[in-house]
Amino acid sequence: MVKLNINLILSGVSGNTKKMRDESISHFLSRLTHLHLQERQLDEIKCDLSMCPNLLVLYLYDNKLPRIPTLDGNKFLTRLYLQDNSIGTITNLSSLRNLKVLYLGGNCLNIIEGLENLWELEELYVENQNLPPGEKLLFGSSSIMAIAPSLRILKTSGNQLDSLKELQPLHGLTHLYINNNKLFSMKDLSDVLINMYQLVQLEVYSNPFCLLNKFRDKIIILVKSLEMLDGREISKTTKKFLHNWSVSKNALKRNECKAINSHFPMNHLAKGDAADNGRKAFPRFATIAGYVIPSLPIRKEFSRILAKASTVKNDATNKVSSSFNQTLH
Repeated sequence: MVKLNINLILSGVSGNTKKMRDESISHFLSRLTHLHLQERQLDEIKCDLSMCPNLLVLYLYDNKLPRIPTLDGNKFLTRLYLQDNSIGTITNLSSLRNLKVLYLGGNCLNIIEGLENLWELEELYVENQNLPPGEKLLFGSSSIMAIAPSLRILKTSGNQLDSLKELQPLHGLTHLYINNNKLFSMKDLSDVLINMYQLVQLEVYSNPFCLLNKFRDKIIILVKSLEMLDGREISKTTKKFLHNWSVSKNALKRNECKAINSHFPMNHLAKGDAADNGRKAFPRFATIAGYVIPSLPIRKEFSRILAKASTVKNDATNKVSSSFNQTLH
């Protein structure tokens, strides 16, 4: 067991900051801005870090801390490094109103909460939590809403996520890392990304939806501000090509709708019976604005339907003609 004490604190002072001759230890500690206490096997912070009231950056990563130490006396902290410890709950952060960067990856968190007062937080790293089998990382709604206006970078890779709905309020993100999760649905992803107008970098690899055809193209079309996807730069040429392709595809769908409506008009039916009659006559079709249109079949299927209808019509005509000729003879 290793507990933090005055001697360890003094050993964690950067070489650029030196104690002056005849300067008291308390005065020396009071003017520290950076404190390096990483990789010390610490499992308890015994002394009060308020003896360093002007700290801006605190390094506590790669230790064995089971909890976040009391930091009420360090209200000027802007960067806090707590990754790769054994922290199970986010506590003792409510006084850090100036905190901008928080590293909590590689701990034992199962829910992100306790961030309600971190109104200046810009970067949050909570990747690769040591979760029990079958569990996923959760995000408390009150914490997400509190940091949403300021947060720009979120890293939540490797946390067994199967949905991103809890992240919908984060409209201001510029960087999002959600790779190595269990995201299956492109629609769920789209519902979150569609409102992230400032997103420039996104990592999604090693999710199940990445097996879908053209998933990368769909993301680029959806997020117009994106510049980097899974470590690959998106060129302006690629963006322009995919945009034009999407516009052409949507126009083609609209034209197919119009063509089908013209072949199957419903305005000759009684108003009250149009929808019902349309469904009976064409059960695969959907009724929109008084017309019966299909649920956008592909062109080959549409052509097959029209060809079949034409064949049936010709057969009926030939039978009538043959019957008429036999009557005459």
